Order: sequence, then C-alpha cells, then structure tokens
Amino acid sequence: AVLVGVAVALFFLYSQTDVERALRRGEWVHVLVIGVDSGAQGAPQLDLVGVASLSPEGRAVWVSLPRDLSLPQGEGSWAPLYAVYSERGKEEIKQEVARLLEIRIPYAVEVDFKTFSELVDLVGGVDITVEAHLVYVDQSQDLYIDIPAGPQHLDGKRALDYLRYRGPEGEPGRIRRAHKLLHALLKGLRGLPWSRWRAQVQAAMEHVSTDLDLWEALDLARHLRELKEEPAFAELPCLAFSGERRPDIVRTRQLMAALYEGREYLTRDQVDVVVLNGAGAPFLAHRTE
Repeated sequence: AVLVGVAVALFFLYSQTDVERALRRGEWVHVLVIGVDSGAQGAPQLDLVGVASLSPEGRAVWVSLPRDLSLPQGEGSWAPLYAVYSERGKEEIKQEVARLLEIRIPYAVEVDFKTFSELVDLVGGVDITVEAHLVYVDQSQDLYIDIPAGPQHLDGKRALDYLRYRGPEGEPGRIRRAHKLLHALLKGLRGLPWSRWRAQVQAAMEHVSTDLDLWEALDLARHLRELKEEPAFAELPCLAFSGERRPDIVRTRQLMAALYEGREYLTRDQVDVVVLNGAGAPFLAHRTE
C-alpha cells in the first residue's frame, strides 16, 4: 500500500507540466507570441508582437506591442522591436519585453503568417465587421488587398489580408484589427471538440518555433478552451519621442496593475484633494497646506 501510494504521488508530481504547476501555485503563465511575415526580399520580418497570459482563475489577457516600439539598448541608443528581431531573434525580444512589463516570460512562440491563415481555415473562417473599405497595394510583396466595409466572412487568405493591411491610422489601427481577428479566431477554435484541438496543436508544433514542449502546449490549449470569461485585449501605452514610438512607463504600470492584479493606481495629476473645515474655526481649511 505504501509503495502504491508513493507511485501515485510520483506520477502526479512528474506528469504535470511546468505550465500546470505554475497555475496550481496561483501564478500567471505568460507567453510571448511573435507573428512573422515574409519581407520584400523573402526574409522573415516581425509583424506582430503580443504577450498572451493565462491566470489560475481561468482568465486570459493579450497585450499587444507595436512592431516599431523602440526600447533602450544601452549607451543611450534605442532600437525598434523589428530591428531587434532581425539582428538577435525572438529570445532577445522575449527578454526585453519581460523587462519592460516587469513579468517573467518563460515561453515564446514564433508563428509565420501562413500557419495563421491555416488556423483560420481550420475553423471555417471568421466573421468580422470591417470598419472601412480596406484597399492596399504593395507590388514588391505581390500584395493586393481589397476588403469591403461591413460584416464579412473571411477565409484564411482574406483574414491575412485584413491583418496585413497598413492604413492611414498606422500601427494602432493594425493592432485593433489584430485584436478583432484574434478574438474571432479564438471563438471559432473554442467551438471545436477537444480532439480537434489536440490534433491541431500537434500539427502546429511542427510549423512554429517555440521553447514549449508538446505537453505544455496542450495544457495551454486546454486552459484556453475552458476560459471562464472572454479574453481581455490591450495595447501597450506609447509616447512619440524624437520621431520614435517609445513606451509610456507610467501608463504601462497602470495597465499591468489593472489587467493582472485588478488594481487601479493614480498618478499625482489624476488626484484632486479637497480639504473641508469641520472644526468650526474660520478659514482653517484655507490655511491647510
């Protein structure tokens, strides 16, 4: 009986993945997700950056970072994320984003846009209300986008066009479209039976670059499928500085506290202090400093 008890305890101890153990300890699990497209010369280029997070309570959060967000590189220099990726790869992106958000990011997933398109086709396409007529031509990439405004059912190819579109609103507009598309895709995936999820995760692992193993990826997929509420999407607050887009550190701290801790922090300029006189002495409140 003792040996059986020990065997069962060891089975449950070592059969759990690091993902499952972290969630059971009450910790968030964070994964850096990088979307890579083919550039004008066929070289991969960074086109989408986000941190996907799962909470022990069954919540999910996605925080998007602009691909042209500049971060400090030491000795007073700054570099955009797409340049950091081209020079040093996804591992350096993971470390820099973790420092910026002040969270531990143990995993990263790099997925090419072709695989993303196949995911959309897997769920039979997605329903999106397109905010305006999207027209864009880039002959260098053989890219021709023409998506009418209004409710649309997008297959994998047109969903990719919707994600790639570069309009006058710039990177913030692309991020908003990415959020709508990811939300619709997750909704479609959650409608699939678990057997389809498992098969798709196993197939996707052959086409992505990641430090997740198969069992960790399956654990994440299972928790995503069983979310208790709709995922929250947010964009990293930024400031324009010397022609660059740099992180707004104060608003970033406020955003992280709200998303992951459910707390609201105010800065000095957001707080008004009113002093009232309840002692009966004339002008006492006026003289208070």
